Amino acid sequence: DSRLVCEVSRNKCIENQNNGISIKCFSAAILLENHCSRNSYSGIAYFGESSGEARGNICEENRQNGIYVDGSSAPLLEGNRCDRNYDVGIYYQGESGGEARGNRCYENGLDGIHLRESAAPKLMKNECVRNDRFGIIYGDNNSGEARGNSCEQNRWNGITLCGSAAPNLIENDCRRNDGCGIAYRGESGGEARGNCCEENKECGIALDDRAAPELIDNQCNRNGTSGIVYRDESGGEARG
Repeated sequence: DSRLVCEVSRNKCIENQNNGISIKCFSAAILLENHCSRNSYSGIAYFGESSGEARGNICEENRQNGIYVDGSSAPLLEGNRCDRNYDVGIYYQGESGGEARGNRCYENGLDGIHLRESAAPKLMKNECVRNDRFGIIYGDNNSGEARGNSCEQNRWNGITLCGSAAPNLIENDCRRNDGCGIAYRGESGGEARGNCCEENKECGIALDDRAAPELIDNQCNRNGTSGIVYRDESGGEARG
């Protein structure tokens, strides 16, 4: 890989009419401890086939997203604070990937982390708490893995899967949400293993439409309605 790698650290990119920092085409940047807040679009935005790392950045109160990843970009996002953005804390779309690890996505106007189209990053140990809609949502035909994330006290569900999304959900904490801990809709599937879906106002895990995931060794206790509920034409397997 012959692309040039640059480092961008400890800058303030505030109240710009577009993004705070944009990484485009084949660029590979290391973004460290920048403050990217109150921009008209996103705090940090990746486009094209960009990559690199974003660590320890503050991406708060942007008019759209804290961090936006599009195209086939595949950055490592680690330890960033993406709170109180008007839309989403971290937004993936296109064929983007990479990894989001240890990020904080609190109190965003829509979701903590949102994945659209064929985006398939690995989501590891992120905190998606008190968002106005979902902690994490897979919206289309996404795959990938979500492991060890905390999706708590969100206004709707902790984790929602729609369309034909089929990621593997492993050992996530989906507690005390106003809806369900995990909700499968459409023709979504994949595997949910070892998740804790407790004390939600509705159910622990809900399956609607033609969803057919495999549910293994999940803890669905002390929820407001059912631990696991199958509706419509949903199916799959539950064991453990």
